[in-house]
Parts: sequence; structure tokens; C-alpha cells
Amino acid sequence: MTADNVITHDIASRNILTFLEEGRLVQKTWDDDREGRHVACLLGASGGFKSTDECPASLMPRWLADCTVTLFDGLAPADVGPVAKRYGVLVGKWSVISPAGWDDTLGRGMVRLIDQAIDAVPASAKTQSYWPAIAEASEQCKAAIISKDKSAGAGAGADYAARAIDYAARAIAYAADAAYKSLFTALLDEIEREIEKCA
Repeated sequence: MTADNVITHDIASRNILTFLEEGRLVQKTWDDDREGRHVACLLGASGGFKSTDECPASLMPRWLADCTVTLFDGLAPADVGPVAKRYGVLVGKWSVISPAGWDDTLGRGMVRLIDQAIDAVPASAKTQSYWPAIAEASEQCKAAIISKDKSAGAGAGADYAARAIDYAARAIAYAADAAYKSLFTALLDEIEREIEKCA
């Protein structure tokens, strides 16, 4: 399995599920041999990729590849299996999503990300003088995302998705150990929702 091969959605799905079943799915390692076993991260296992640059747009949008790496590497060990299994199954189904559908998925995911980050802020922080400005900026970002007005806020563009998820996960982590699982689950929920719309 190499990145030079054509990786279809079905092949990527089988690859991920095989790596998972055989206990060869690992975090923070694109591709490695450990004790004679080939191991890889979620994106690496899907098609032998060694970077998000190698992941073809025909398999997934670049923002999703970037987010996959950030979110998978941040999962607690106990969450790796269930999340990877769901992701692996969905890869095999999401070829039905159009570019516009992926944009909608990203938008809904970003709005959920903002809501989760705001919800995770301790109540004491929300009494500070700076809080109204943060809350207002968050609502403006959500409005820009929903209206697809990318000029209204930098966070609305797909180029910022992985960075925004990384920042949100760190913010949520202050209040919850399951930050990455929560964000990854929300993203997979939105992908599943888009697949169902296409059925």
C-alpha cells in the first residue's frame, strides 16, 4: 500500500478497519515498523500517506485531512478504537458528498466547535470584563459561517479549520479531558448527516 496507488473510498475504509482490527493503528506516527509490524495513524492507514499533502482531494477535502490528524492524535487511548471504527466506516460512504456538501459539513462543524468551546469556558471566566467581546465575536463568526460570508471572519474559511479545531480542543481541554473525542464526534456527526442527506 503506497500513496502512489489509487485509493478509493472503499479501499481506505478497508485499510483503516484492518489496521484497527489487527491492533496496528497508532497515534502520532504516520508510518512505522514496530517489532516487525507495520503501524500507522488513521490517515496513514487509510492510504499509506505520510502527510496531509499526499492525501488526494478525491478521497477527502484538505481541511478534513488536516482535522483528522489533529483530532486523532489528541484522542485518549480508550477513544481511539471507537472513533477510528466510525471514521473507517464513514470513509467508505462519504463519496456521495459533493463539494458544496463538504462546505456545508465544515460550516456546521465549525459552528458546533464554537459552541462547544464556549460551553467549556468556566463560569468564572464569563464574569470577566473581556467576556462580552469574546461572546460577541463568537456569534459574529458563527453568523459568518452560516451565511458563508468568508470575508466576514477569518475563521469561516476552510483553510482555518484545522487550526480552529486545535485551538478549540485546547480551550475545551481545560474543562474536559474528552475534548478531542467531543470535537471528533461532532465532526463525524456532521459527515454522517451529510451522507444521509444524499441518500
